[in-house]
Amino acid sequence: MYQVPCIMYHQQQQPSTCEGWHLHATPAPPPLSLPPRNYMNDALRTDVFVRYSPETIACACIWLAARLLKVALPEQPAWYLVLRVKQEHIEDVAASILRLYSRKKVKLEALETRVEEIRKEQQEARLRSKVVASIATPITTTAFSPASRANTPNKAASPAHHKRSSSPDR
Repeated sequence: MYQVPCIMYHQQQQPSTCEGWHLHATPAPPPLSLPPRNYMNDALRTDVFVRYSPETIACACIWLAARLLKVALPEQPAWYLVLRVKQEHIEDVAASILRLYSRKKVKLEALETRVEEIRKEQQEARLRSKVVASIATPITTTAFSPASRANTPNKAASPAHHKRSSSPDR
């Protein structure tokens, strides 16, 4: 039986990146060291890094790799208990990663066609809004509108502006 790969990691300043994670296999077979890395990279496409601890995700990746390669992992005591990880969490993370592989692949041609349709719709909408804006806004040659001058009240007709006094009798 092979020993379980030990997990060594350190957190970078940006926890969203996984550059600081290293999975090292102690005397494990060389193939067992590669699939956990692949699963770890695939896990970046899910929300497991937000929901679970790094130890849980690493254990799930090792567990998936061991199942794929049919390598037995220690059960008494359970190998993941060293990292204080629950088996149900390992299975949840593994299920999230495996769901990636069951998604249907999108045909690139259909996707590109749809993107072009949306771009054309957006361009047409922009042109329509420009046309509507140019119709709704009158073009004047002067800075002032003639209608506003005709309706301006005469200074003589307007009430006299009195200075307010600071006296208390007002």
